[in-house]
Amino acid sequence: MFYLGVMSGTSCDGIDLALMNFEGGLATVATSFHGYDEAFKKGLLKVIANEPIKISKLSQMDAQLGHLYAKAINQFFHQQKIKA
Repeated sequence: MFYLGVMSGTSCDGIDLALMNFEGGLATVATSFHGYDEAFKKGLLKVIANEPIKISKLSQMDAQLGHLYAKAINQFFHQQKIKA
């Protein structure tokens, strides 16, 4: 059974992906990293630091993060020649 793990750590440098195989044990199949641009990273770090932010800006960042995750996953699948 294969699982794709996707995360962005507290360093806010980008998105990490790991494709794992759990059949007969645990094996890493492939990994990838997709970095954030500097402006987005700065925005995330401000949120983590609990700096004031308008709800409209936070909402925009949330949507942008979702799009970045989707783009990273699609690129990963394409690079690994995996059907979604």
